[in-house]
Amino acid sequence: MALTLNSQMLPFANISYLISPIDHIGCGGLFGVDTVVMHIQIYDSPGGSFSFVTPGVLLDEDTVIGGAPGSSFDSFNWVQCGTSLDISSSIDGNITVVFDLIRSGYAAIDNIEIKSSVTSTTLGNSIQKESLAVFPNPFNDWIQLEGTEEGSVIIIFDASGVELIRMNSTKGRTVLDTQELTPGLYWVQQIGERGVAQASIVKW
Repeated sequence: MALTLNSQMLPFANISYLISPIDHIGCGGLFGVDTVVMHIQIYDSPGGSFSFVTPGVLLDEDTVIGGAPGSSFDSFNWVQCGTSLDISSSIDGNITVVFDLIRSGYAAIDNIEIKSSVTSTTLGNSIQKESLAVFPNPFNDWIQLEGTEEGSVIIIFDASGVELIRMNSTKGRTVLDTQELTPGLYWVQQIGERGVAQASIVKW
């Protein structure tokens, strides 16, 4: 999906949306559902012109991890997600935001907000980059998350969005065994009553 708009030459595009894995025979499925991962790119679109064949200059991009599937393949599990991208290099303020679902066979998206701003902020109860306190980072055999909610879900994904570890957290502090992970870049995510938070982590 691509949305072209004019940013009024402001330097940041703050993006927020609701997303849920979902599948339904009436939509042409079943496609299969999984924890959703959305790749968001913003292209410069001088004059408001955009083409998927020749999208133009990439201004900024991010990969945002959403929620896990609901209790069944055709039930919703809405999660509020968001990111803030740098569009300060736009020629005339016309930009195109491209949403690319890269994990889960199918998903529903709703309440999309794209607001240009002078500040980099996410909207609503959004995913905040580096919002989890993770120690040590880089890590080796274990990581410790500070400020976790009791009963929230902790998930570790690899750089391509594949879920590797899932467990319930404890109140205040949660320790995860990461001995089985190979060296590289990962994402750790907490899903709880206060919303969704994540951080990038690196294993030596």
